[in-house]
Amino acid sequence: MKRVAGLSAALALAASVTMMAQAGVVDEPVTMVAAPLEVTVSGFRTVSGNLLAAVYADESGWDSGESVRTARVAIDNGVITLRFDDLDPGVYGLKMFQDLDGNNALDRSSMGIPTEPYGFSNNARGNFGPASWSAAAFTLTVGENSQAITLQ
Repeated sequence: MKRVAGLSAALALAASVTMMAQAGVVDEPVTMVAAPLEVTVSGFRTVSGNLLAAVYADESGWDSGESVRTARVAIDNGVITLRFDDLDPGVYGLKMFQDLDGNNALDRSSMGIPTEPYGFSNNARGNFGPASWSAAAFTLTVGENSQAITLQ
């Protein structure tokens, strides 16, 4: 549903730019700007398993688990760098965890406490649950952007 709305908005924008160019309002071609994000992750319990990471574009996605990008990387050393090149400028948040047993899920104890290392953007921490969107949200600007996250 969101992709259709996004596509409709993109098509409307493209049509507007085309009409403005034909009317002489736009002198130069419009180029989209990118806000690449480099994420350095450390704090792995062991050099094994996979790092699963997700990028969220708003609070509703953060709460529902609807991410805009994901990554899965085999952990083969103590520090991993992820790069997301195709993000637009805006506000984002990151969630990630070290999947030690390969089940693609953050394992928890019987009390709901994570038993695998996890982390959030801004190294945000939650109280009796995941970090809040407001604690983890950061702004991506045009040009290079970075986050350094230590798993807990």
